[in-house]
Amino acid sequence: MAQNVQKSAKKVEISILNVLFCLMVLAIHTLSAGMVGLEKNSWQFMVVYLPWNICSVAVYGFLFLSGVKLFLKFDRPFSAKEFYLRRASKIIIPYAVAVTVYYLAFCAIGAYRLGIVEWLKFLCLGNVASHFYFVVALVQFYLLMPLWRKIVASCSMPVALGAALAVNILFWSSANALIDLRGINHFTDRIFVSYVFYWLLGCYIGRYYEQFLQMLEKNKLLISLCFLAAVLGYLHFYYYTMYGGLKFQYVELWKHFYLSSAIVFLFMLAYELKNLPFSQSRLFLFWDRQSYNIYLWHMFFLLACEYALQRLPGLDMSIILILRAASVTVITAIVCFLWEKLKKGLKRSKEEKSR
Repeated sequence: MAQNVQKSAKKVEISILNVLFCLMVLAIHTLSAGMVGLEKNSWQFMVVYLPWNICSVAVYGFLFLSGVKLFLKFDRPFSAKEFYLRRASKIIIPYAVAVTVYYLAFCAIGAYRLGIVEWLKFLCLGNVASHFYFVVALVQFYLLMPLWRKIVASCSMPVALGAALAVNILFWSSANALIDLRGINHFTDRIFVSYVFYWLLGCYIGRYYEQFLQMLEKNKLLISLCFLAAVLGYLHFYYYTMYGGLKFQYVELWKHFYLSSAIVFLFMLAYELKNLPFSQSRLFLFWDRQSYNIYLWHMFFLLACEYALQRLPGLDMSIILILRAASVTVITAIVCFLWEKLKKGLKRSKEEKSR
């Protein structure tokens, strides 16, 4: 592929994907109560299972999008100092604040003891709440940014992506077996190797963005058929492996087929939808701006909802899911909106004083 000339205009399709992946994460955490609490052979479980499993692409998609956005500017001069300072202010500091607030809240209800060592462990491992593993993995990719730039600059895309996919499928499944022996298998989801194919895919697409869009335009039918086959197969294999007592030898391989085809299909869909009026609406633009904050904080309000629901036994699962959905969407969005307004007000006040 020839190097493409990057444009500075905001790419609406990336914003659409960003919002979509954010909503998928909220859906996964909302529906998880149904995945645990419903009978596995009931139609109610299937209503929950289908969207829950389809949305499993979300975190891989977020990492993919991060690579795309960073490598859209690949041909511009790269300053490591500027890059790391910006990542620290935009990603790491908000994450540290969120971990601290979650930790203090858990200490307040007696779930943990207050201590510096315990706080540092939660900060490094991202396990004070279940969703922080994504940030831990993302920071590892950031730390290795010079390596990714060197790979994209010097390695052909098929070779690099083929090697990365082999790592994901072959090496990491073997590593998991070794790690299991040491009893720390629950930390493998926050090690960057688990997502390296999707990150590098995003990096290459970011560098060769215009060519990628041309490929989408020329292969709409093929991409759609691949996605349809992948999602139907994955839903079938995963269900019968997890809940049907059957074993499918290549379920992990099919998972990667689903994830990669879903990312490409959703990108194609977002590109087709980019000119629709919703992409300029205030709600959409707000959700795009605040997606990272919504990701960080939605579990706080969901956990608060769960804590309250423990005092209301006997609720129907449909009511529980509605309340969980309200906590992760409406309440989280309102709090993020108020925080955004407060920051703008403080900034405006500071600018007025400096005049």
